Amino acid sequence: MKTSWTTVGSVALALFLSGCGKEKLERAWSFMPNMHEQESVRAFEPEPTVKDVESRTGSAMRQPVSGTVPMDLNQYKLTKRDAAAAAQNNPLPRSMSILKAGQRAYNIYCIVCHGEKGKGDGNIIPNFETPGFSHSGREYNSPNHQFPPPPALDSDRIQEMSDGDLFNYITKGGMIMPKYDHLPTEMRWSVVHYLRVLYKASHATEEEVKEFEAAGSKYEDTDATSVVNDWR
Repeated sequence: MKTSWTTVGSVALALFLSGCGKEKLERAWSFMPNMHEQESVRAFEPEPTVKDVESRTGSAMRQPVSGTVPMDLNQYKLTKRDAAAAAQNNPLPRSMSILKAGQRAYNIYCIVCHGEKGKGDGNIIPNFETPGFSHSGREYNSPNHQFPPPPALDSDRIQEMSDGDLFNYITKGGMIMPKYDHLPTEMRWSVVHYLRVLYKASHATEEEVKEFEAAGSKYEDTDATSVVNDWR
């Protein structure tokens, strides 16, 4: 029995050593040669599917599928604070599903600075009632780390901006606000609609509040998740 184990160990050691090459990147055995040595071609080399090299024609590079666009394609040509931006009309209807989609996008991308009601009191913004702390209670290590408060979205200044101006500002950014041109166009327009709702919520009359509460049950509570996902 002792001899048998010695023989097995010797064979295993021989097999192990036979698989070692002279260099670390050298393989003595290749268990999947078709994966280890794949036929690769460059973009403008002849079509590789024909085995006879002399008979190859065409190009290895494939044509893009229909609808393909460059990753850095920018279809929005207006510049920051472009006067032509004001003439843009919001192409989306002010429906409940669109408003909920705008609210969802706002809560993802905007609320951290602008706050839930658009008053510029987001979680990372300094709370001047408690110096050195943000509205979320986070303590700043240094005054240099504090974010300046953004403009209140329920102000008359924002209300006086056209839908096109708001869309342009969201797209191009401004001051320390980053641009959001990477978001789908429809998502940005839905946020514009939601900003109007934020303003109205802060300036509604008592009669309008009662009217809204009375009509609230008539609106269909559409889930905005599917709408937003369709825009991604």
